[in-house]
Amino acid sequence: MQKFRELTASMWATLGVIGMAAAVMAWIVLAAPAEASLGTGIRSVYVHVGLTWAGMAGLYLAGAMGGVVVFWPQKTLLRWMRAVGIVGLSLFSAGTIVSLYAQQVNWGAISWVEPITTSMLRYTAVGIIVHILLSWPIGDRIKGGLSLALALFHVWSVDNTALILHPQDPIGTSTSSGIRDTFSAIFVVSLVMAAWLVLYLGQRLPTRHDR
Repeated sequence: MQKFRELTASMWATLGVIGMAAAVMAWIVLAAPAEASLGTGIRSVYVHVGLTWAGMAGLYLAGAMGGVVVFWPQKTLLRWMRAVGIVGLSLFSAGTIVSLYAQQVNWGAISWVEPITTSMLRYTAVGIIVHILLSWPIGDRIKGGLSLALALFHVWSVDNTALILHPQDPIGTSTSSGIRDTFSAIFVVSLVMAAWLVLYLGQRLPTRHDR
């Protein structure tokens, strides 16, 4: 009963952190300046970019941890690798979903043939498959290799994707410090939320050691 109460309390605390992060993001984007061409449509772009970049940071960190696991299959490192990877993929997937909404708002429709859209959706699907495999008893070094491969696949399939309608870097190249600061704030909030989720998940994933 005590463990159940502790689990319930930690779950509510985690949901509270997610809700608080969402509320802070909403407050930030509502107070943010509009953009010359997109107007208030930039608000959804802030959230899309912040979540996506935070997710990418998690995926790359999980990939680096996977590279270490390949040579040093240590169960604690493996568990935290999975936690970081799951949270990273979740934020990246959330950013992808928000990007579809941003397209609807700013372009009037979702461009399913836009290369970056298809590559992000494809990567999300591959990431889900990889993390399902990581839950199987397939050997620690293989799991580390899969996490590393997933990070490298992002570099190949998403980072190098040609852009047609999607701007190259509308926030980073903006001359408005308000726009850049808003993105930075959303990114930091996303990272803080991700850190909490990793701590929560990393303490609860099974520690089975499959050599």
